[in-house]
Amino acid sequence: MTAKMLNDNIEYLCEQSDESENYSLNFVGKKYAKYLCETDAETKIIPDEAHNNLSENINSNNIYIKGDNLEAIKHLLKTHRGKIKCIYIDPPYNTGSENFAYNDNFKRKKNHLIVSYGQTSCNSAHSAWLAFMYPRLKLAKELLSPDGVMFISIDDNEVDNLKLLCNTEIFGEENFVNCIAVKMSEPTNLKMSHQWSRFPKLKEYILFYKNYGFKKFTCIDKYKEEKWDKENNIFLENMTLDKRQRLIEFQSKEFYTDIDVKEVNKIFHGVKRIRLIDKISELGLTGDDALKWMFENAYRIVKTVGAKAYVPIVKNLSKLPNQDIGALISKDNVLFFYITDFNTKAKDPRFRVIFADENIYKNPCDFWQDIKTSGAISDEGGIKYPNGKKPLKLLERIIKMTTEKNDVILDFFSGSATTAHAVMNINAKDNGHRQYIMVQLPEKIEPTSPDKRAYIKYLEKEGIEPVISDIGIERIKRSAKRIKEETQADIDYGFKIYSLDSNKINDI
Repeated sequence: MTAKMLNDNIEYLCEQSDESENYSLNFVGKKYAKYLCETDAETKIIPDEAHNNLSENINSNNIYIKGDNLEAIKHLLKTHRGKIKCIYIDPPYNTGSENFAYNDNFKRKKNHLIVSYGQTSCNSAHSAWLAFMYPRLKLAKELLSPDGVMFISIDDNEVDNLKLLCNTEIFGEENFVNCIAVKMSEPTNLKMSHQWSRFPKLKEYILFYKNYGFKKFTCIDKYKEEKWDKENNIFLENMTLDKRQRLIEFQSKEFYTDIDVKEVNKIFHGVKRIRLIDKISELGLTGDDALKWMFENAYRIVKTVGAKAYVPIVKNLSKLPNQDIGALISKDNVLFFYITDFNTKAKDPRFRVIFADENIYKNPCDFWQDIKTSGAISDEGGIKYPNGKKPLKLLERIIKMTTEKNDVILDFFSGSATTAHAVMNINAKDNGHRQYIMVQLPEKIEPTSPDKRAYIKYLEKEGIEPVISDIGIERIKRSAKRIKEETQADIDYGFKIYSLDSNKINDI
């Protein structure tokens, strides 16, 4: 089929279609979900006077709301519409299981959905989940500032439905930014037990959406490469931090001149290349000590790589500089460094110089595998949370890259309150005044399994009620205490608690 035939067919189909054939997401309960978006909050806000009047909390701008998050969002719209810079949520994944945080089972009997929504058939689990998420996301978007962003954690069960919901009903496809894959597990024996029927599941997703005014990240949260690249095997004697910084300043320029080349060549004058292994031997370093030294001195360690396009530029020089390393400008205006005694007869000589410190710190892409999600993660914040706790580093990356010092961050599925912990950590590092708003249903953990019974006993020993909101509140208190002791930062460590009178809440 030619392009013209395809276009003609598309035009014909568009002419013949009606509104019922429009591209859209339909599910049982959608009308009722839309109705919930139009109704006012039916709860009262009750402050915890005893907690809020404590000296550390009375002047705090941080908020913790105990109650249904849909009601909480409706209340927040009266005070924070258009004021939230970043929303992160980790909603139920609709896995059909019940974990420590909340009931994650949206499978309902057909008759129940028929009564609730007046429908005759449905995929009950997906419809119930979408009807649950729709009003929360729809109203939460109205809380975002013009340049605000939203991040939603999810897994394979609902990622397709969630993206379609956000693209067609909430943000619009044009405001989709990324689907970030996050490595959440290691291929242990337990995970590999299904290897003969399917590939082991190691990742989850974060859908990243923006409001219309978002332009770029506040900063880039680069991460350190843990393994040393063995190709970084040349040590530059007489290269100093000051010289390296000057080189970086030159490399960051948009346009270069012959004067720039002369200045860079002056910086390299006197710098001598020696084998890295010889330098390490000279210093008497071995094992971990050698590795630590290499990372610390990456600013004066380099490797050489091939660069065919640059070879003619160097060969056309009437005279090479009388030094080990030189600098030139490529035809496309790139400042590059090269070794001056390279093999001129080779077709693709390894002569271009790359500093090790350029590759030790890497930009995060849309696959986050540098964040550890096992081991001590369950103990972060001073309270064990065996299932569902997100790594502190994950939230720190999101908040660090998308917020300024005075922004407001919302998490209305706050669970273990990792988001609040991350906000305090970042404020302590940059003297920020970011505010957090946490929302969590005060759901009690029932002793329905051996693991849950063991966890309840653990909480009792810690003096914590087996209620999700109580766990989150205690985690914030313990995290604040520890951050203050370790950093002595002058930030807002307090928070105010509000409860919602849930007597009139309608459960969809």
